[in-house]
Amino acid sequence: MTNWKTFKITEAPESWQVADSPWILIRVDGEIDYKEGTRAFISFPNRSPYSNYRTGDYLEIDLDKTCYLYHEFEVGDGVVKRASSSAIVAHNAMINASSLSPEISAMVNDGVSRMNRGEIREFEHQIEDRSGNNHRFIYRK
Repeated sequence: MTNWKTFKITEAPESWQVADSPWILIRVDGEIDYKEGTRAFISFPNRSPYSNYRTGDYLEIDLDKTCYLYHEFEVGDGVVKRASSSAIVAHNAMINASSLSPEISAMVNDGVSRMNRGEIREFEHQIEDRSGNNHRFIYRK
C-alpha cells in the first residue's frame, strides 16, 4: 500500500556545501514519521537525482514506507519521487485551505483527498464572504 504525501522543500544545500559529504539533508514543510521518530527533513545519498533538488521544489514521499525506515534511504527504494503537477496543485490547495474557516478547510481537504485517491478529477467550491461577495474555487488534476 502507498500513502504519498507532497512536501515542498524549504531548505536544500547548494552543491558546494556538500561536496565532500556522502549524504544531503533536505528540510521540508511538514513532518515525516520514521522508525526513529518524526522529523521535518529527509536525507539522500549525495548523487543524482537527489543532488539536483533545490529549495522550492516539491517531492512526493510514501509515508507508509518511511515509518519502517530511518531518515536516510538508498536510491531506488520507491519512497521518494519528484512531485507531479497535480500533486503540487493539491498540496497548495491544502496549504491555502488551512487559512480558511474550519468548515471550508474541511471541504477543500476532502476534495483534495478524493482527487488523490482517484475518485474525482476535479472539484469546485463556491464561498460567500462576510461582505456578500462570492468566490469560486476550482481544483483540477
